Amino acid sequence: MPDSKALAYLEPRSRNLWVQGIDGGDPKQLTHFPADRQAIWDFDWSADGTRLAIARGRITSDIVMFRGLQRTH
Repeated sequence: MPDSKALAYLEPRSRNLWVQGIDGGDPKQLTHFPADRQAIWDFDWSADGTRLAIARGRITSDIVMFRGLQRTH
């Protein structure tokens, strides 16, 4: 966090952003996105700590097969 009094982190099961005070205590859930197939990829605070930018997107899987590739030396 910009004020250095807490640490913000992504909790992988809920796919949400949480805040934990440096001095201990219970963590607090900062975002409340549904646990669908979207995930927070990255986040950053404004310098004054009043705004939060979040990059969020869907998790997908693809299989790609390449044929006829030649090694180059």
